[in-house]
Amino acid sequence: MAYTVFKDDYDNFFRKIKIQKDKWIFDKSILNKSDYPILTHLFLFYNAETKGLNKTLLKDNELEGVRIFSYYLETALNYFLRNDYTMDDFLSKMQGEFAQYPKLKVFADDFKLLNDRYVKKGLSVETKNPITIATKEFIDLAKSESENLNELLTKNDLNKTAVFLLGMLNLGDRIDEQFSFDNFIPAIVELTMRHIVDIKVSEKEVVVSFDQKEIEKNRNNKFDYVKNYFKELHTLKDFSDELNDLTQKSSLFKKIYASQTEIIELDTDSKILEKDIERYGLKKKNLINQARESRWFDNKYEEWINSENEKESLEKITKSLSDEISGLKDDKKDYEKEESNLSKENDSLKAKIKTLKQTKKYLKLEKDQLEKKDESSKKTKTKKSVEKSSKKVSESKKKAVQKTKGKSEKIEGGQTSLLTEDKSPTPNQPDVKSV
Repeated sequence: MAYTVFKDDYDNFFRKIKIQKDKWIFDKSILNKSDYPILTHLFLFYNAETKGLNKTLLKDNELEGVRIFSYYLETALNYFLRNDYTMDDFLSKMQGEFAQYPKLKVFADDFKLLNDRYVKKGLSVETKNPITIATKEFIDLAKSESENLNELLTKNDLNKTAVFLLGMLNLGDRIDEQFSFDNFIPAIVELTMRHIVDIKVSEKEVVVSFDQKEIEKNRNNKFDYVKNYFKELHTLKDFSDELNDLTQKSSLFKKIYASQTEIIELDTDSKILEKDIERYGLKKKNLINQARESRWFDNKYEEWINSENEKESLEKITKSLSDEISGLKDDKKDYEKEESNLSKENDSLKAKIKTLKQTKKYLKLEKDQLEKKDESSKKTKTKKSVEKSSKKVSESKKKAVQKTKGKSEKIEGGQTSLLTEDKSPTPNQPDVKSV
């Protein structure tokens, strides 16, 4: 079924195989990434029994993903051979098988997620895991009735592994009515399922050896179908390559012929252009002569245009200068008016200064007169004070003489008592400050 849907991909892979008697040989260097899924499909039964593919071609670390993919197909094959398919049971068995290995637990978790969410609850599951994607698409395809498979598979863009699983689920007798298979298909299935005896891998080649006795028996000519089909594929490839080469050469010849035609057309166009160039050369010469004859007029016209432009420019400059002169005259009038006002203010200030000087002189005279009067008054007061003080001193002396005379008379009269204390006031000292 996978071959029928993806025939071109499988044929491209088969073209890489060379048949030599009981051996298939293909060059490792020409295998690409898309070839490995087909390779695991083709040798699935042999690898499931012997692990011969894993031990040889797929043993490198960089092909670990292909080994996991091969294990996935082997596990599915064993399930279909031993169980009646249901979605829940298929996913549960796949989960159990993958959960045995720590490296494969992530795939087991995805199988459980598909079963719990997508199958049982109808919820969507988003994933980027290619095995999970293929499993989900297989589950959807397996829901379809057998009579609808041909239309479903031929009108949709499907996953190669999902279709391969569907082919394992729906064996040949269930889908024969829907598809017409070439004898090549059962022949290559039997050859790869039952009669591979060894796979050897060198640095450059992969050699698949088959049971020579079975091939020689060639029952029902089934092995001839495979050999002839591969030969036809190579012949078609050679023919296709030759056809492509002829097509490219034909395209090249067409381009050369078109180029020759274009060259002829260009040559004709070139002659026409030469005549046009000659004609335009004469016109150019006539125009040059006319230009020379009209140069004097052109110069005079240019001088007139320039003089008019200069006249217009001078008029603009004159008007601008007149405007500036008018403005300066107005400024001059303003300055003269301001100068007159300042002159008047200056005269007024001079008169005020003169008045203030006279007032100052008058006040100075008055001050001198007042100082003289004050000095004269002080002298008069001092003189009177001195005279008054002299008079008081004179009177005090007279009183003292009189008292002394009385006391002497009492002593002479027989008084023995002490003289009485003189309690008369002491005459004031003259006011030195006044003097």
